[in-house]
Amino acid sequence: MTFSSHSTALPDHPDFSRAVPTPDHFIPLLYIAGLADAESCPARVLVDGYTYGSLSMTSYALDADGPKDRDKRPAATLPDPMVVPAEDTNT
Repeated sequence: MTFSSHSTALPDHPDFSRAVPTPDHFIPLLYIAGLADAESCPARVLVDGYTYGSLSMTSYALDADGPKDRDKRPAATLPDPMVVPAEDTNT
């Protein structure tokens, strides 16, 4: 699979139906939204950012602030396509 054929070949991959996002990835967001509404307290982003261009794990909290001195370094760089083939990455 090459990057240019990504949009047409991806749905044909045997593991496509097991790929995220699946409902279990969003259910925790429903819990935090319900708690925020019940407590009339906004949910705040606690952890945010991306790795390898698309992998993220945003975390939310109620009545908590994240670190005051957030790391301002950029996320990890994308793999060099001359070294790592696109099919071996999540980009």
